[in-house]
Amino acid sequence: MPPPLSCAAPTANDLESNSSRGKSFFSSAGKSSKKGGDRSPNYELDLKRIWRWPIVIGREKVPHCTSITLDAPTISRRHAIIKPNTNGQYILCDESTNGTYVNKKKIGKERVLKEGDELKFGPYEFCFRQKTLKRQSAIVDAW
Repeated sequence: MPPPLSCAAPTANDLESNSSRGKSFFSSAGKSSKKGGDRSPNYELDLKRIWRWPIVIGREKVPHCTSITLDAPTISRRHAIIKPNTNGQYILCDESTNGTYVNKKKIGKERVLKEGDELKFGPYEFCFRQKTLKRQSAIVDAW
């Protein structure tokens, strides 16, 4: 079972710096172990640094946009989309079969993300804080 979700503000030790045009928009904040089940590392994605919109969350990488690829049977190919609106807010759109959850409630078609929102896509938990999407936890089966 994943540890409880915490939307505490990130500390300097939580991040490794990464360029938005480099290898990955995510910066790693942990290590994974393949012994007895793999606890995936935490990651952060600074939405203010994204230059390819929308962000597509799902099992498949989508060309010509930013993709967050999550591997689990309960994740749809295109599970959810995050896009900015003209007011400087971010909209989460559910496109999944199994649902997208914010603050433990299944969302409808769209929802404006608010500070401290807890997002869940299948077994993956994220927190939205200071216009950053931080992956909190996920349990991935052992190899």
